[in-house]
Amino acid sequence: MSSGAERSRQGTRTATVLSDAPWRVTTATHHAPSVFGTGLTPHLLPLLLRIKREYHEMPGLSLTEAQARRMWGLDRRTCTVALGTLTELRVLQRTTRGCYVQSSG
Repeated sequence: MSSGAERSRQGTRTATVLSDAPWRVTTATHHAPSVFGTGLTPHLLPLLLRIKREYHEMPGLSLTEAQARRMWGLDRRTCTVALGTLTELRVLQRTTRGCYVQSSG
């Protein structure tokens, strides 16, 4: 298989269902090589569930990326990917002030 075809296949991934009853988020196939093509997704699932659960348990939680890194002890890249993934999945939204909050819908 050519390297271009391999990259294309890696860029299209079916995201795993992020379920943590009673709060559930499901996704379909995404074309997002910057997130799903990194190879980090399987390692990020427990982190994504943890962040999602903490936002659910603490309504009104509003964190900048730097605050999120400190709260969960993450490096910059991991935090950026995790918050970006949860934002893309509409679990979180980013405010005009750069804070991540739980999505309203």
